[in-house]
Amino acid sequence: MMERADVAICAAIGAADLVCEDRLLEAAFRALANLALDEASQTGLAASDAMVWCVRGLYKCSYVHVLRAAAHATAAIAYRCRSNKARFAQLGALAACVRVVNDFGTGSLEHTELYSSAVHVTSRSVQILWTLVSLINIGGIFSGMHFAILQSQSSVIRRLSRG
Repeated sequence: MMERADVAICAAIGAADLVCEDRLLEAAFRALANLALDEASQTGLAASDAMVWCVRGLYKCSYVHVLRAAAHATAAIAYRCRSNKARFAQLGALAACVRVVNDFGTGSLEHTELYSSAVHVTSRSVQILWTLVSLINIGGIFSGMHFAILQSQSSVIRRLSRG
């Protein structure tokens, strides 16, 4: 049953306009997060396009509730699953999370207050994904390009991972 659900959710996200259809996207990302209940379901989500859509949502969306839901789905799918963390890293999830924090976590008080919940959840996603970075020297998980992205964003990521 879950296999068909995540495929349908990913199809709905793919058919939606990532800039305009905020309520549909929020519901879809929340559903993906709710499907990631255990390691087996996380692995099933990794086999679908769920991870790709989470990263695209973090890159392209600007609605606070969509960003929060996409970051929550990213954290739920990656939680305690090294292979999913590695795949998220290959897809650029760390850079997408840093984009959210950089774009929406700084600026005027009105701006940052509006996006504070999304920035908080995104920083928690960074903490979960950052646990994988220690494996770079062990298994050569990242390509040179991904390693360069991580190096360029490392100071921001380290600051976020400290809380």
